[in-house]
Amino acid sequence: MSLKKFFPKFRVSSKRVVIARILILLLMAANLSFIWFNSAKTADDSTNISKSITKSVAPYVIDEFDELTEKEQDKEVAELNPVIRSLAHSVEYIPLGILLFLLMLSVFELDCNINKNSVLLLSLLNIALALSFALIDEIHQIFVDGRTFEIKDIALDMLGMFVGYAVSSAIFAIYKIKYKKTVA
Repeated sequence: MSLKKFFPKFRVSSKRVVIARILILLLMAANLSFIWFNSAKTADDSTNISKSITKSVAPYVIDEFDELTEKEQDKEVAELNPVIRSLAHSVEYIPLGILLFLLMLSVFELDCNINKNSVLLLSLLNIALALSFALIDEIHQIFVDGRTFEIKDIALDMLGMFVGYAVSSAIFAIYKIKYKKTVA
């Protein structure tokens, strides 16, 4: 069985495509640096930051939050904080999913007629790359004061990457279908 049927055609590299790839890689480096920077915070620093973010979000998600006593507000923030922390894991990986899709778009010729094998291969490649980044991030946290390696965090990171990748793929597919209709 030949691997050729699994790979889409490589995109012809024009000056514009090369510049796009460089820009995508720079944005990806910035996103990964942001993730790394957040992971390098000690457990106390990370908790303080997430609690302050949770406290600023709480009035929008908890009815009559401002009317609660300070002790009641602290209790509500403590209950909401794990949800906000989990959401943050996914949210910081959404741009990575988008950028991985754009990188694939800049490397391969993708159109409405791409075969299922190629879609599967590209999806697996993106999952492998995102999983690698998430694993490295969690391993890095083992060496940070008070932080730990957590499988749950990897799953949340992967969810965020998948959301970014899926939304990008859907927008691209809709655009290609509409574009194909207007050209025909």
